[in-house]
Amino acid sequence: MLTVLVLLGLSTVIIAGGVAVGSALAAMTNRNNANRQLAAPARDLTNLRQGDAVSHMGDTYLVEGTITVDEHGSSRWIYHLSDGPLIRRWLYATQKDRMEVWLLEEQDELPFESQGRPPKAIAQGELNYKLKTLGQGQAKGQGATGSLGGARRLDYHHYKGPADHIMVIEQWDDAHRALTGRRVESSMLELLPGDQVKRQPKR
Repeated sequence: MLTVLVLLGLSTVIIAGGVAVGSALAAMTNRNNANRQLAAPARDLTNLRQGDAVSHMGDTYLVEGTITVDEHGSSRWIYHLSDGPLIRRWLYATQKDRMEVWLLEEQDELPFESQGRPPKAIAQGELNYKLKTLGQGQAKGQGATGSLGGARRLDYHHYKGPADHIMVIEQWDDAHRALTGRRVESSMLELLPGDQVKRQPKR
């Protein structure tokens, strides 16, 4: 009985008694190549990154900065959105019984004396806001985060306005930031990873 050993690249074929036995090495290589082709993870409101995009009601914003706040085991996510040079827009997301989301604009002036504590009620224009919740947490930011540079403690006051209006007063160390806007449904948001944003045609 004649046995011939033939080496072909990385595959070894053994011909013994007229029976060919293929090497398992080629099959292992094919499996490894398939594993490398796994799809990138989808974006949600807990994992947006710089360069991603958020679309709402026909408007699209780029994510310029991200802040993650740890509140004694629970989390909230704050995203700085690019909306031109004049408007500083922020997306807030927090997970309680369900995901709650607000689209907010940063105000140029504080609606109270910055030296004191934020009051329990604030009137701004025709809207009246009442303090609903307050809290604090350890924050970690990346990218353009405004008052936040590195990891700091965030103290916040959430005010409820008429209908779905909301005001948020943030305190980063000694600096305050006021934001106003409205609650939005998370199902109305479209989130795109940065590598997909680059392929979108310009409007």
